[in-house]
Amino acid sequence: MSFTDVAGVVGRSPAAVRQLASRARQHVDGGRPSVPAHPSPSRRILVTAFAAACAGGDLEGLVTLLDPDVEWRADGGGKVTATRQTGHGAGEVARWLLGIHCGTRRPWSGWPPSTAGPGLVVRDGGGVLTVVSFTIDRGRITALDVIRNPDKLAALRELAD
Repeated sequence: MSFTDVAGVVGRSPAAVRQLASRARQHVDGGRPSVPAHPSPSRRILVTAFAAACAGGDLEGLVTLLDPDVEWRADGGGKVTATRQTGHGAGEVARWLLGIHCGTRRPWSGWPPSTAGPGLVVRDGGGVLTVVSFTIDRGRITALDVIRNPDKLAALRELAD
């Protein structure tokens, strides 16, 4: 079917349908799992174990929770400090996480953090609200998306205060 035909069926513009199809192809090509609507107990256990490993500075424990090909992405929106590069691999990402949390850069506070589905809500040492969202597949964390952009977190800021 053409994008125009699909657009008429789903009530969206052809451009929006093209964008949805493009994103769907990227997800399939990237092998990224779809996120379940409700986090399972095992997902909460994994996130809790992640928080404990970070808080305890447990590099080995953190590496075992991360997929060997895990990716780290961050978004500060140009308004707060966030890494500009993407991290890859369990060892690199684990060392990066421990450097942020346990180092002097701006360690996360409020441990244990609030768990929200497959993610964490924390504040850094400067009080900046941070949301860490996890993509989990086969019992390991395959991606971490760190959102620090205050514009994107405006609604959460009221809940977190």
